[in-house]
Amino acid sequence: MVAQYTEIQNKENINKDYIEIGIGLSLVDNLKPSEYFKQTLTTAKTYQELEISVKTYYQNKKLDIQQICEKECDLVSINIAKFLDNNSFRFSPIALKIIHKNIFQDAFVQGLEKYVGVFRDVNIAKNEDILGGDKSVEYVDFNEISDTLEYDFDKEKKKNYLLMSKEEQVLNIAKFISDIWQIHPFREGNTRTIAVFAIKYLQSKGFEANNDIFKNNSKYFRDALVLANYENIKNNIKSDFSYLESFFNKFILNKQVELKKLPYDKK
Repeated sequence: MVAQYTEIQNKENINKDYIEIGIGLSLVDNLKPSEYFKQTLTTAKTYQELEISVKTYYQNKKLDIQQICEKECDLVSINIAKFLDNNSFRFSPIALKIIHKNIFQDAFVQGLEKYVGVFRDVNIAKNEDILGGDKSVEYVDFNEISDTLEYDFDKEKKKNYLLMSKEEQVLNIAKFISDIWQIHPFREGNTRTIAVFAIKYLQSKGFEANNDIFKNNSKYFRDALVLANYENIKNNIKSDFSYLESFFNKFILNKQVELKKLPYDKK
């Protein structure tokens, strides 16, 4: 008997919800879209039309710092939307490389483009606002990235989510996402990559997640990941997973709940 398959067509029409998620995720690095991008988005019908128009707009221009940031936001937002609109997904560390390559293609400035879709080969640190601006989470040594990712993915594969309560499911997924974020496998774009991975992973497991949370709360997502992974016994600072748990409760269980207020949040 000949197997019958249904061909899945790549979606070309723009999903503006996904574009908004891409724009929201760019706020993690304080990137905002250009006015040209916002205007073109109102008339473009397909991703290809939008992408060609945006690339043509930046072509052969001498960009200042603001325009460089806007270009990254514009192109990454398109790439994220295109990737989220694609039904394919592979649960493995390779998926992170695939996501990173797809969403940052042609978006990084000269000098960083060689790191697209490639695990870092140096150790890095990043001062975090939520930690007072002078402290960094300790990321995995670059020599151990592949082995650590393999360990975390293998551990996740062995979990049986059918035997868990919804609350246990949320905690386990949040812990897995936190662990692979702490590895920080790339030179740039880790939080955006991990966020897109989280959305795709939840879709693959059949969760009806509230993906819109990333439109307005991507900075909260990063700060929660930082607080879940930073510890300094000498200064009496203990890691706090409660903020990330709050984020994933809203992400997976109930979009109506309020996020737990971050420390130093003046709102």
